[in-house]
Amino acid sequence: MVEPSTVVSGEVNLVTFNYEDILVESKDLSEKIKEAFGPEGYGICIVSNIPGFLELRQNLLPLGPKLANLPKKH
Repeated sequence: MVEPSTVVSGEVNLVTFNYEDILVESKDLSEKIKEAFGPEGYGICIVSNIPGFLELRQNLLPLGPKLANLPKKH
């Protein structure tokens, strides 16, 4: 297993979860979570194979300016 802090061919090896694996309640993902968020991890992980991702992304991105321009609460 490649350590999360290892750079391979100029790229960082980030922890990846398959979307379907996340949905399985009986699946133990704790080791991969520790790898991503533990002392040697980057504090980030990737979720792959999300159904309808492109459409969801296209709907979400235009909302960025609205979010950025919301009034600040004091």
